[in-house]
Amino acid sequence: MSFYTRTALAARRAATLRCRFFSSCRPIFEQQKPLDPFAFPWLMSNAPKRIEQYPYAKAPKGWDFMNILPRSVQLSLCRWVCERILTINTGDSYFPDQFLIGASLSTRKMLELISQFLTNPSEETLTPLQPLMTPELQQALLGSAQGCFGLRDHVNISIPQIYDCSVQNVWVRLGNPRASEQPRVYEVLHWMTMQVALKRQILEDQMESYVDFRSRVNQGLMEGVQVSVDAVIDADVRYMVTRPQGGDNGKEDIVLYDEGRRSLLVRFDSPTFEPANKMVSARDPETGEPVLDWQWRIGDIDQLLEQHRLPEKEE
Repeated sequence: MSFYTRTALAARRAATLRCRFFSSCRPIFEQQKPLDPFAFPWLMSNAPKRIEQYPYAKAPKGWDFMNILPRSVQLSLCRWVCERILTINTGDSYFPDQFLIGASLSTRKMLELISQFLTNPSEETLTPLQPLMTPELQQALLGSAQGCFGLRDHVNISIPQIYDCSVQNVWVRLGNPRASEQPRVYEVLHWMTMQVALKRQILEDQMESYVDFRSRVNQGLMEGVQVSVDAVIDADVRYMVTRPQGGDNGKEDIVLYDEGRRSLLVRFDSPTFEPANKMVSARDPETGEPVLDWQWRIGDIDQLLEQHRLPEKEE
């Protein structure tokens, strides 16, 4: 078998792997359009935020007395409630300090693995990413790489320097995670960064005692819980693509280079726990703090997915 035949087969295998992972793609060697690394959905250092001003949900009916408060006050109050829920279930010694250390390290590691996969897409480079990223983010980010990079391109997305890391928001979803699919059984309420699924009263035209009401609400809330944390990483962010020159001189052309200090917004998702008390499987016998036997996964970067979840406009 000639050298050129072996090279063609290797290129075909790499392209086939990309097509297996990105279901809608065509093999790279069949690509007609010019390769464009700028089309990859990575936020440049001088680009505006994808969501300039987040449209947080106002207090729903029944809670609307809180709408007399400014939104900034409501958001602070909701954040305090959500942080308390998370702290109770993870421990005072863990959140936020230990969480933020882990968030910085795991983000840096994920970008390193993303760079390796984009440079050399294979099952071997994809597998380490799967425990770190949600499937939705994998598809939205890695699935958009088709047509952006060539087979010999070297991609480097990294954060050479981290200056600070802080919590922007904590999102809590209480109740049955499939409540929106059962509107006759559950009422789903949204307020700021909270989502609550309440079980509806069986016979709405009958009076309900306070004891029955409290039992119904508690039962609904304990059916499930899922938490997300938005971490803001103040860092130098680099996005570079190089491509080998022709011949055997070993030199590379810089196809794209973007570096600057900016805020990287990374969302970390907990698993969904059903029922809610499964979030804490055990407590340390000496300190009484929860034992974390589950792992966060990165569910969004710079609101890549969140921008598509928002309503077209806010009332």
